[in-house]
Amino acid sequence: MYKRLQVALVTNHPHRDLRSNVLISLKLVSAGVDCILVPFNLMDEVFYIMPDFVLLNHLRKSDEAFIKQLIVRKIPFGFLDTEGGILENIEDYSHSLIVDQKMRDMSICSMLWGSRVTEYVIEKNIFPREAVGCAGSPRFDFYHKPWNRLLEQEPLNKDKYLGRILVNGSFPLFNPAYQTGSQEKEQFLDFFDYDPEMVERRSKLQQEALEGLTKIANELAETFENLEIVYRPHPFENIETYQTKLIQKENLVLTKDGSADGWIKSSMAVIHIGSTTAVEAAVSGIPVITPNWIESPLEIDEFKLLSRSTDDMKEMIQCIEQIRSKTYEERNEHKTNLRALLLDWYGIPDGCATERVSAWIVKCMDDRPIERTEKEATENYFHEDFDPDRLTKRYDEWKQTKKYFSADEISQISKSIKDVSPQEPDVDVLSVDSWEKFRGLRLIGGSLVLTEKNQSK
Repeated sequence: MYKRLQVALVTNHPHRDLRSNVLISLKLVSAGVDCILVPFNLMDEVFYIMPDFVLLNHLRKSDEAFIKQLIVRKIPFGFLDTEGGILENIEDYSHSLIVDQKMRDMSICSMLWGSRVTEYVIEKNIFPREAVGCAGSPRFDFYHKPWNRLLEQEPLNKDKYLGRILVNGSFPLFNPAYQTGSQEKEQFLDFFDYDPEMVERRSKLQQEALEGLTKIANELAETFENLEIVYRPHPFENIETYQTKLIQKENLVLTKDGSADGWIKSSMAVIHIGSTTAVEAAVSGIPVITPNWIESPLEIDEFKLLSRSTDDMKEMIQCIEQIRSKTYEERNEHKTNLRALLLDWYGIPDGCATERVSAWIVKCMDDRPIERTEKEATENYFHEDFDPDRLTKRYDEWKQTKKYFSADEISQISKSIKDVSPQEPDVDVLSVDSWEKFRGLRLIGGSLVLTEKNQSK
């Protein structure tokens, strides 16, 4: 009989979250826990796997039906925010959360990024006090030693270009990737209960900022022909919108491929209008520039505290000239502002968020014994909704998306982590259908298991 505890980690955006989830998994494997990385698109696989704990990537209204099923099947759960950062209004945090307080109270660990949101959640009794932890942002660990050695820079053709400027868009309300702009606004109004006036204003400002930022990218491409200008939209933006906005020029690249940190680390400067990538660039020591003549859709002063505000295109070009000639001087107050901002919104900048997350999960599982019987655990995945053919179809669809990740990718990430941190465990990476727990079960799924090497045999 299989005795090791099993934790499922819901993984949404591989470019952004897969590496940190693998590191969390390795920490858990060291503690004697098997980990299952469950694709967000295939979350129902959880009910066939029946793990001992599920770590969600958020606890939002859209998760309510799924969480109800976790409760029915007596599967303990918690969450680690994978989308956080600086909020214009601290109360915005609760807008998207599940409304049912009883369901919130069932979260046995609620892991947040920075002190501001943590204090707000505790003050408003949004989650049980004993379940709340200020873990920090796991993906920010990779800007610190030894994990920063894992950051892979996006390649640059040095025969053509002297360097790269990264321009980051962040306008998903006006330009959403997965539905129309009208549908996105309706979701903010009807589902998340935002103020209509605020939603309309933010959408309008995002439209204006998108127009302004693309014009900046175009002018930079024409001004600096020996630099590569990369325009990278937000992951939740529709990239096709930009194809008619950006000029056709060899040194101007439009892409959503790769990870944000890879593009940041390989750039001379980052240009943004209210984007978290400004914080990531500042942590990496990359100059951050913002156009002061374009109104930001978010009234957040903290972004400007990290950025060189330029009053017009001429001043922005001068800044880039200085960066290119290595005469640019970073302002000392930016470094002071950065540490305070990180503590407030992103957590302790020490590279140990993944360690805190894994330790907190183990503690919560120790404190909260599993209530279901062994009979319930082994029988539940044969419930009346079990439909392997439907699951296989969804798996095939997921493989065609940019959210797909493979066992080979996870093995490669695990190996690279062990290369910089030899004390991490050796692991086998298995598909769920080849895992001992499921041998003989007709299940083809996207979830992948990390278990200590040779434990699976």
